[in-house]
Amino acid sequence: MAVLFPSNRKELAGLVAVKHLLFDLQIILILPNGTSQMLSHGHALRPRFISYADSDFSDVAAVCGKLMARFAVPLVAIA
Repeated sequence: MAVLFPSNRKELAGLVAVKHLLFDLQIILILPNGTSQMLSHGHALRPRFISYADSDFSDVAAVCGKLMARFAVPLVAIA
């Protein structure tokens, strides 16, 4: 899982340029604004969830918690 928080369009373009390296990750993307151009570029990363910088991040925390629970490996005690 990766939480990506580009601060501007240039940083987002840089992430999109290396999206092939992020293919196996569950991405949570926090965009600086909701303009159609920013959102369009953001979708190129195929994120599991998109939020915005002006949110209170409670939604991001909830999604992180669910993803961590989903992919957590249970500990097994060996006796």
